[in-house]
Amino acid sequence: MKANLVVTELLSLGLSQMDIAERIGISQSTVSAVKRGVRKRVPYETVVALEGLLDNVRAERAVDAQKRALSGGELA
Repeated sequence: MKANLVVTELLSLGLSQMDIAERIGISQSTVSAVKRGVRKRVPYETVVALEGLLDNVRAERAVDAQKRALSGGELA
């Protein structure tokens, strides 16, 4: 997946640019540049880290949804 699409998806899941930057070890300005498409050549390691973060956030959300469902809509 293109890096800018991954960043857009992470933002739509509620993470801020700063959250993304801190969780994968890059600067917030780099996250912004990737999202805007200014940064055309994103290092492979950064793309892998972004995709891994997206996978983790989706997994966290799925677990949270399961917990809510099992507890009748309230988190335990």
